[in-house]
Amino acid sequence: MLDDVPFANRQREARALRLLEAVGCDRLERQFVSEQYGHNLICEINGQRESPILVGAHHDKYGVSNGIADNWTGVASIVSLAHYFMLNNPGHTMRFVLFSR
Repeated sequence: MLDDVPFANRQREARALRLLEAVGCDRLERQFVSEQYGHNLICEINGQRESPILVGAHHDKYGVSNGIADNWTGVASIVSLAHYFMLNNPGHTMRFVLFSR
């Protein structure tokens, strides 16, 4: 997941969405932020109790770097956690958000 990180923010958003789709979230939502910044991506996994726990990171990058450390590692962590909780029913509903900005 870290060996082929998209450079442009729109491609990063699209790749992050595909990764979350592959997890099979109980609910997956794209929340529009703006034309400039794109969408927040929200993956919700139903738990034994409805009171949600929110875990977030951002999928965009800033500047001329390739954005692996800031913050594609956050995307990888969110996707890995979402995958884990899809396989292991959480005590609370889990809401994973990849913010656009």
